[in-house]
Amino acid sequence: MKKMTALGLDLILQKAAGEKSRITHADFVAAGAKSGGAADARKADVVLRVRRPSDAEITTLKSGAIVLARACVFV
Repeated sequence: MKKMTALGLDLILQKAAGEKSRITHADFVAAGAKSGGAADARKADVVLRVRRPSDAEITTLKSGAIVLARACVFV
């Protein structure tokens, strides 16, 4: 995260996004991320997700946004 913010990227992280990986929200913020939510994702140029967004979520994203997510076929 520090490298990405040093490049001028704004990193917005959904609260509690890293808890299952034992990375606290405070750790992300200390590394340069800002707190945000779904409204921020809708405006983003690039959206990173652990799980694939639903069809309904995709329709709310900015036109031309790049979505990077892991396909979960076992859900």
